Order: sequence, then C-alpha cells, then structure tokens
Amino acid sequence: MTERKLKTLTTLTKVAGFLTLLASGTGVLPEKWAWIGLVVGFGASVVKDSVMFLGDLWDDGQRNQSYKG
Repeated sequence: MTERKLKTLTTLTKVAGFLTLLASGTGVLPEKWAWIGLVVGFGASVVKDSVMFLGDLWDDGQRNQSYKG
C-alpha cells in the first residue's frame, strides 16, 4: 500500500469516526456509539503511525520518514 493510499484511507476513517461521534452527540445515533467513533478515529491514527514507523525501519533502519510505500 502506498503512502498516499494509506493517508487517504486513514483520513476517511477519521472522518467516519468523527461523524459517528457527532451524530451520537446530537441524538441521531445512540449515545453509546460515541465510543465507537472515538475508537475508530483513534485507531486509524495509531495504525497509520505504526505502519509509517515500521516502514521506515524496514526501509533503511532509521526513522527519517523516507518510507513511501
């Protein structure tokens, strides 16, 4: 997966998580769904950062953001 695809997928997932959080706060969705929105948004961020970090280490052994996918 290329870096651009990963960032796009992460952004879409964060937006979906935020919309879930927002909709549950306004009463459109049940309130317990707010946690789902938080977990999805946070999880997407963690996955992207982890993949980029491990890709950097795999690429040249240094964390210098040279990994491009």
